[in-house]
Amino acid sequence: MTMASIPTRHILRVLLGVTLLVFVGCNAKDPARTDVKTVATSQPGDAASTPVPPTPPAPADPREKAETLWDALVAEDWAVVFEHQAPVVREGLTPERYAEWSSQNEPFRIHSYEIMDVVTEDEYGWVHVRTSSSLRRYPQVPPRDTRRWEKWFSADGVWYPVPRDRVDHYPVAPAMRDRDAEAALLVRVEEAWGYRQSQAWDRLYLMNDPEDRPLVPEGQFVANQSLTKYVSHDVYWVEVVQQRGIVRVEVKQKLSDPSLSKLPPDHIVINERWINRDGEWYIDIHAPGNE
Repeated sequence: MTMASIPTRHILRVLLGVTLLVFVGCNAKDPARTDVKTVATSQPGDAASTPVPPTPPAPADPREKAETLWDALVAEDWAVVFEHQAPVVREGLTPERYAEWSSQNEPFRIHSYEIMDVVTEDEYGWVHVRTSSSLRRYPQVPPRDTRRWEKWFSADGVWYPVPRDRVDHYPVAPAMRDRDAEAALLVRVEEAWGYRQSQAWDRLYLMNDPEDRPLVPEGQFVANQSLTKYVSHDVYWVEVVQQRGIVRVEVKQKLSDPSLSKLPPDHIVINERWINRDGEWYIDIHAPGNE
């Protein structure tokens, strides 16, 4: 297929994927990556010195919290369910409003549960749970048994279930991933970001998925990437499931326009998608729905 025979809309969609770093992201870090806070204290012997009580040890894993939460879901004790939600979920709500909404809108009725396993890695946690549930609006339908890995995170020593609208901020459970492949992918990720920060666009171009390159000529790719100056990056996590990879990375970047050079850098957090072809990892710049 020649470039002339490729529909223009395909090229534009893939270009949108290439420019994702410039326009998509968030200004804050993930809830689990909180900044370390320091507290000023008086020097020993100072009359104003006040003993600081020791911080109680954080639970090693979210099992106890998960059991309490699932007990409350079975009993439909929405006040306890609310108490166990992440701060971002509770913000602006009261237990009463949460209970009213949940009793009317929660689609499933939980009949029973069993926690099969709990796994943690630093501030990330996963709870493997088996549940028996039915649709609230269709009580005549028999309950259905399901198993799934729930994502949890720890912040300030407290474990919370990951909010539904933030599940893509966290990797899937280790049991579902290829850890050896993740190590190989991380090497390629660091190589790609090194090329971005050194503006080695020709080398970065060759790291794009070979099946995507006909849709984005190298000249267009270089012109597009040159609009941004990548200052630094910080990889949060790497996830590989079969031949697909996702890398969550925080990026510090600026616009390359000299007239805007005095503006402070932006911080964004993105999920960068990769694909493995014939044993090698490539950046998957295909925009969703571009097939």
